[in-house]
Amino acid sequence: MVTTSLASHADLKVIQQMLGHSSIVTTADTYTSVLPETAHQAAQATADMIIEAARSIAGSRLGASA
Repeated sequence: MVTTSLASHADLKVIQQMLGHSSIVTTADTYTSVLPETAHQAAQATADMIIEAARSIAGSRLGASA
């Protein structure tokens, strides 16, 4: 259940509370290493957002100078 929740991008804090862990670190240490593909997807999504933001900034600068 936990790995499925993480794979569906459930919030780690919610999972911590569902499991009754006193610390989010316990939840993260126990379960996040189980799904390396999920970690890769999160990193890729972050990189995509940064690239899109950079393109947006560059586009607005190009439009301002025209």
